[in-house]
Amino acid sequence: MADRSLVHEARTALKSNSVFAGLPEEAIGRLAVFARRESYDSPTLLVRGGEHVTALRYVVKGHMVARASREGGEAAELIPIYPGQFATWIGTFAHRPVLQDYWTSSRAEFIAFPNEKVLETADRFPMIYKVLLGEVAGRFQTVLKWVWNTNLSDGPARLGAQLLLYAAAAPDDSAVEILASQESLARALGLSRQTLNRQLQVLEAEGLVEISYRQIVITDRQALAAYAGQGEVPA
Repeated sequence: MADRSLVHEARTALKSNSVFAGLPEEAIGRLAVFARRESYDSPTLLVRGGEHVTALRYVVKGHMVARASREGGEAAELIPIYPGQFATWIGTFAHRPVLQDYWTSSRAEFIAFPNEKVLETADRFPMIYKVLLGEVAGRFQTVLKWVWNTNLSDGPARLGAQLLLYAAAAPDDSAVEILASQESLARALGLSRQTLNRQLQVLEAEGLVEISYRQIVITDRQALAAYAGQGEVPA
């Protein structure tokens, strides 16, 4: 018998996303019945690059991150997927292996919807594919901004723009913790740890971020956007 609490959470998760929000209640309920809960106490490799995704996951707690590794073993993390978001859209709908590794954070919780049931629902209600294009296009624009940032001239403003990408999907709080290590940030921008640290200190001196052990917090996203030359952060 299905866990009623889990089914209720799964229905709420589906309704919260534009891809599924327009579905009839019956279709949402049918998909929610197949949901399962996943919990991870420590960082865990969910999907290895070159493998197929088996489920579309909704982040309840913690976060998920895509990690690309180089031959030398260095890993660069892409933008984290925060609570309230679905992960691995392309892996679910593209019918091909993913390129990156997908890792959970510690103390992470997800609601997983089996791929075959998601795709069955999409085939019954083709409008899902139309809305999905908008979701994927938004993610693609973020990737383009990422690539653009890595090619801009070096400096604290470029670092600020990169931090804003990490914060873009976070809840709209006044302060946003960046879920990426300084090592990962440095690799993404092609900087040494020392250079990155100096640039972070510039941003901290401007009152835009707070730095502590293993933590970077954006204290004012609008001010950081202005400093980085990106205008206002969308509401």
